[in-house]
Amino acid sequence: MSFVHRAAFCVGLASAVASACTTFGVDDPPEGDAAVPTEAAPPSSPEAAVPDAAGPDAPPSPPDAGQCQRTRKGTTTPCTNCVKTPFYLPPPPSDGGPSGPHIFGVTTDATHVFWLEQFGGVSYDGIGNRTVVRRQALTTPSNPETIASINEPLTRLAVVDKTLWVASGSRPAKVYSFDKGCVGAACTSPTYAAIDRASAMIPYRGGVAIAANGHVLTYEAPGDPPSDATIGRGVVGMTEWQSRIAIAADNNPASAASIGFTTGGPELALLPLSPNLPRYPSVGANMLASTCEDLWAYQIFRPLDGGAEHTALVHVNAPGNARGVAVDLLTFAIGADATHVYAGLPNGNGLRRVAKGTAVLETIADNVSVFSFAVTDDTIVFDDHGLGGGKQSVGIFTIKKSN
Repeated sequence: MSFVHRAAFCVGLASAVASACTTFGVDDPPEGDAAVPTEAAPPSSPEAAVPDAAGPDAPPSPPDAGQCQRTRKGTTTPCTNCVKTPFYLPPPPSDGGPSGPHIFGVTTDATHVFWLEQFGGVSYDGIGNRTVVRRQALTTPSNPETIASINEPLTRLAVVDKTLWVASGSRPAKVYSFDKGCVGAACTSPTYAAIDRASAMIPYRGGVAIAANGHVLTYEAPGDPPSDATIGRGVVGMTEWQSRIAIAADNNPASAASIGFTTGGPELALLPLSPNLPRYPSVGANMLASTCEDLWAYQIFRPLDGGAEHTALVHVNAPGNARGVAVDLLTFAIGADATHVYAGLPNGNGLRRVAKGTAVLETIADNVSVFSFAVTDDTIVFDDHGLGGGKQSVGIFTIKKSN
């Protein structure tokens, strides 16, 4: 649930072997496409709202889909009086340096919040020179604990069972895994082979899957070498959906209209994204989020004559259609629970949500710049980076989903 760079994408589903998305270009993506955004003004509204697309019903569920336990509880109560609560407010840099800490990768397990703090002159953009990995109890008042301090710009974090995984967005990138309960000097990581820039990382089947420039690397256990599914080029966003890995990868025009499924077995039905807007053809999606039942995409529309892109959050597997909502909200993170899809916005534009089956946009927290957030059963935990150019993040906050 953290930000990704916006480009053109192919979206498919892959398991250990990918086959449908093998027609991508083979050139390396430009250096500027690192999975880190910069603050920008939201684009102007399109001439028409995103229409619904006619398409087939949602594909059949795989045999084990009913065993999924990832869906967080939702709510039917509006958040009219919800108030954000400070969870962690970082002190100014002790060395009086120009920048940091800047917070990335906020995630949770049942008892703790985990995050990354970058320090360095340009760490607002995710390329600082030092990263501190921290943990703090979610409900019991406590102080943050340091798991590790690493001289790299770490931006990817995932917690799976007893293991905390982190990876850098630099090139080459390094991968680390720690016991999530360790502190300081007791925290050690196996040595992993360097990979290309880690543009996305998600929990998957007891380990993690990492997108690394045309490859999806699956680490099943700490210390084990990864399996490698070659996608072709530029995977920048992923989510697990119904026991498969949904991937968003760039430079495949065929991805502009639909999301496909590659499972190592029979291909399932294609699910369409929203159709093109007038003079704004779709170039695919670059962020994905899911529950056990639902798949969401952040879809991009690029004008034929240049100018600002337009966007929409799309409920990809809505029965019979792909429903576009939250049109033209510049978004750095998306997530979902049983009843809503959530969007974290930069530029002080807040944390928003849309109830499933509607197009009504609700503000959960205003005047915050959200780069990453985690959804629990009753709470959203999110970072606030402050406005562009700030020397450090404001902090981490929590807010209840309903009154």
